[in-house]
Amino acid sequence: MRHRSFEIWGDRNDGSALFSADASFVPRAGLAGAGLSFEAVNFPSHYIRHQGFELFLHPSDGSALFAADASFAPSGKAAKTLSKRAHPGHKGYGKASLTSHNFAHVGRATGLATAVGDVG
Repeated sequence: MRHRSFEIWGDRNDGSALFSADASFVPRAGLAGAGLSFEAVNFPSHYIRHQGFELFLHPSDGSALFAADASFAPSGKAAKTLSKRAHPGHKGYGKASLTSHNFAHVGRATGLATAVGDVG
């Protein structure tokens, strides 16, 4: 998973430095006050956000809607690891599912955690 043209894509790793940079995200404490948000390494202050049932990379506009759209609740084997990774100094391994903070009834983005920040 990587961002390209500020959209999130499920592209295969082509081994390039650009792909590596575009596929690197830092888990942060959720902007909505719960869960996690994922900041792009090569675009500081830009977060993975859902909008119209698609994922994008957008700069935070400081609104409550943006914070909710950019916050996800992890579950699965790596949920604890991801939550701790939002705080410096922790490493871990595994896969997790992420549920949108403000659309929890819609479903999960399974496997996102593996691509996000390496979880390991």
